[in-house]
Amino acid sequence: MVRPNQGWHQAVSQFLPSDYFSIQHYVALLRQILTDPRLTRKRITREHLIATYSANHAEIQVLEAGYLLERIEHDYGIDGLIWTFDKNGGVENGEVKLQLKATDHLKMDRSQAHVLFDVSIRDVAYWRMEPMPVLLLVYDAKQRIAYWVHIQAYWEEFGRNTLLTQQSWRVKIPKSNIFNPEVVEYFRKEKNSVLNRFWTAHG
Repeated sequence: MVRPNQGWHQAVSQFLPSDYFSIQHYVALLRQILTDPRLTRKRITREHLIATYSANHAEIQVLEAGYLLERIEHDYGIDGLIWTFDKNGGVENGEVKLQLKATDHLKMDRSQAHVLFDVSIRDVAYWRMEPMPVLLLVYDAKQRIAYWVHIQAYWEEFGRNTLLTQQSWRVKIPKSNIFNPEVVEYFRKEKNSVLNRFWTAHG
């Protein structure tokens, strides 16, 4: 019998029996691990990588605006919440909601002036009923730029004739809509305006 623990620290190896493994057993087990599809290790994919890139990119813009992005682990149509603070550092009511999409192959319209992205109509139905601002961010993984659209406002302007029975809805985002700290600050004010209107109506 050959012990695979030769060279191990004495404090560990002393607890292993002398027949812990035969070399044949060890090789057979290793071969099974390498060839059995049931034992294949999980692998990171490009899709996973660019999704993480998009979240990191959004978080940096939010942090540079002086606020915090809370990532949501379970995706039910919202991937993150932007928490804002007043000039004294006090947390403000409400939040700006983000849905993040990432791609290596950005679609453009013929004029090259708009980013095209198809979203689930189920998500749209949910977003448009949200009182707080919902931003869809489309992250171009090659250029490392995120483009934004305010879903509720976009729906009011372009979506009223969209049938909610269809599977998806195509959004056209101006290429000038680049997500940055100034955009974060703008939607902080929009969020606060929503709350002020609510308090005025129900105060």
